[in-house]
Amino acid sequence: DQYTACGEEHIKRFRLKIQYDGSRFSGFQRQAFQGKLLVGSNGKPMPAPRTVQECLEKALEKVSRHRPINLLVAGRTDKGVHASGNVITCDMDW
Repeated sequence: DQYTACGEEHIKRFRLKIQYDGSRFSGFQRQAFQGKLLVGSNGKPMPAPRTVQECLEKALEKVSRHRPINLLVAGRTDKGVHASGNVITCDMDW
């Protein structure tokens, strides 16, 4: 489904039905520390946990003329949990 959003004709709202294998993700929801440097208990830098939302938003930004994407989601999953039929919406420059 698409319609004009935000008062701009080129911005459309999309509803996407997704499925994913959550084995290599730390859950669906983007974490507050995403993109920041984390330090492990040994004092060495470690990557932030990878989330499904972060990966989807980055991929959608590439097809939406590199404008920031914020997903709205009907349900979330925990670390390692798979999903089928989850519904997300987002506004994109399309």
